[in-house]
Amino acid sequence: MERLGSQVFSPEIQRYWESLKSVALTQETKEIYLVGGVLRDLLLDRPIQDFDIAVKGEARTIASLFAHKIKAHFVVLDEAWETYRVIKGKCIFDFNPFRGPDILSDLIERDFTVNTLAINIFYPKTVLDPFLGRLDIQKRILRMVTHKVFWKDPLRVLRGLRLAAELDFGLEKETRLLMKRYAPLLKNIPAERIYQEIKRLFLTPKAITQVKEMGNLGIFKAILPEIEKLRGVTQDGYHHLDVYNHSLLTFEEIERLINYPAGILSDFEKDIVTYVKHPFHIFCLKWAALCHDLGKPSCRAQGEGRITFYGHNKKGASLFTSIANRLRFPHKEAELITFFILQHMWPFHLVSLYLKEELTLRA
Repeated sequence: MERLGSQVFSPEIQRYWESLKSVALTQETKEIYLVGGVLRDLLLDRPIQDFDIAVKGEARTIASLFAHKIKAHFVVLDEAWETYRVIKGKCIFDFNPFRGPDILSDLIERDFTVNTLAINIFYPKTVLDPFLGRLDIQKRILRMVTHKVFWKDPLRVLRGLRLAAELDFGLEKETRLLMKRYAPLLKNIPAERIYQEIKRLFLTPKAITQVKEMGNLGIFKAILPEIEKLRGVTQDGYHHLDVYNHSLLTFEEIERLINYPAGILSDFEKDIVTYVKHPFHIFCLKWAALCHDLGKPSCRAQGEGRITFYGHNKKGASLFTSIANRLRFPHKEAELITFFILQHMWPFHLVSLYLKEELTLRA
């Protein structure tokens, strides 16, 4: 846990730091800090390709000169927030000026304590840890830096769940309570930011725990009311859960299939094993699992001795289309998820025909 500093970086990355130090000296500053996720991931032995860098001085000038020196691409991410990116091969370096007069004032503006570690590239053996982030990393918990974290940017409520899923961390009790309090403000966040956080969450192998928390914390109510409306919609027959919990269980089972396909599918289903390894398919399958019964509340009817949901697949596909438009889904993702929702009853029909010995090649 104590191995932080120059000795943990590859020779190639070390050369980049030497180049960055050279650039910093031309700008008469030695306050160039690696901050946040890179140091957290070093302590967790996670692979690193992205580097967040906080500087005292003109972040644009330093980033631009650094890109020129290492023959990399320079990109303006957000001029208003003075956020700049340097791309060299698979490595991404994001530059920001201090969010205050010094590095401490910068760190206190960050979201979770595990992201508040910092080292100065000129003095890499000294690790700044003003909010005991290393202790929380050891405990594997996410703790907010201050009570203002979620008020300043409500997206951090969703980001906290995504980080918890990526790191396999738990939420500190008070942090979780504040996340629930500020979850309603997510409805004011731009759709593109919501989409990106959910995408990263769904692409983690154990997303189901945090997807359940989305419901517990009121996130569905704020940004996905169509899913919230599934609560308490009872079913009968072979369904032992209401539609809401059935949908979560479907998500959990599809995730288990994605994670362990060889343990569930037989040898002749190797094409499916290959199919579920692709991130595009993983994302679409999980969304389809969560949303496949969106149409049931409006299609529910009491038939002769049983509850029916005729046409719920078509209604559900229409409701998902509204979600996809609202969250700015790329067309190909929306198209495949809609297809899954529309056709999710067809396998049951095929099984029924098979059992009655009426299965045809056309069917």
